[in-house]
Amino acid sequence: MEPWLLGAKLLGAGGGGFLLMVAADDEAAWRIRQELTAHPPNAVARFVDMGISEHGLQVTRS
Repeated sequence: MEPWLLGAKLLGAGGGGFLLMVAADDEAAWRIRQELTAHPPNAVARFVDMGISEHGLQVTRS
């Protein structure tokens, strides 16, 4: 994945966690997804889509 990445970070600990990857551009993101879909690192690996809120932090209470 390295040629297509700007950076990566392991998040979490113990029995689970995430590998957060920042792709160099849209084409790199597509290539990373294609490669990992074709050759997953293990049987339970999956993609989790994330986004950044355009509204910032919002706190609510009920």
